[in-house]
Amino acid sequence: SATTTTTSTTQARADSAVIELLFRVFNVDFDRLTESDELSDEFNRAVAAAIIEEVRGDLSPDRLILTLSASSVAVHTSILPPKGSSSEEAATDADRTEEVLKFRLGDLGRRIAKKLSVAPGMTHAALGTI
Repeated sequence: SATTTTTSTTQARADSAVIELLFRVFNVDFDRLTESDELSDEFNRAVAAAIIEEVRGDLSPDRLILTLSASSVAVHTSILPPKGSSSEEAATDADRTEEVLKFRLGDLGRRIAKKLSVAPGMTHAALGTI
């Protein structure tokens, strides 16, 4: 199928101002993807680049924590508050990011699929169109 990524968000937790982004990438074999550190790193770089480009260009990669798990490839991404920000600044930043995500989820899914489809070595783990 051409649509291979679904995306959803949960509410930012007020105590930490972390945005949780959960989505699944279909047509990628988790075992093949994770048998090579180089390939899983490339996957993470492609997903992070898509999130930064689609959601907020001012996000730095060190604010993103990606955790991969099986079931196609489930991706749990945490968007951390800026380093050194006060709790008020972190909450404002989380609100801003969450607001953008509400309107950009479909675009983000397409951008992730596009980035992964051209990521070096991804054909090794692909089971079809990403």
